[in-house]
Amino acid sequence: MISAGFLFEALVAFVLVIAAVLAWRVDRRLSALRSGADGVAKAVAELVEATNRAQASIQSLRAASSDAGAELDAKLVEARALAESLSRSVGTHPLRSQAEPRETLHDVVRIAPAGATVEPPRAAPRPTTQTASGARARAMLETMSLPR
Repeated sequence: MISAGFLFEALVAFVLVIAAVLAWRVDRRLSALRSGADGVAKAVAELVEATNRAQASIQSLRAASSDAGAELDAKLVEARALAESLSRSVGTHPLRSQAEPRETLHDVVRIAPAGATVEPPRAAPRPTTQTASGARARAMLETMSLPR
């Protein structure tokens, strides 16, 4: 028969084989984890580089938009001055008509005392004669499509 010592040595050999297999599996997982950590480190480095490039791009966009805004403001001031100058040379001022609200019949009736007769307001007559500079200014306004 098989001796007890032989069975014990067979059992120890079997446990050693199982321990060797488990050690081999743990080694594979640790190797995969180490190589994955290298991949993660590489991904983090690329992410930091992309973030730095994005920050630089944002700063250049801010500078460009600031410059464009300043240029646009200057052109807007110049255009308003030109429109005002042209409006004065024509004899009408578009901002004045927008600033002063037109009086409507409803407002006049509401303000007028009870029983009073009120006529609707009449528009001021437009001048029918034009000077040469006024005609040129009107032509310029029409070509520039600015409000009159």
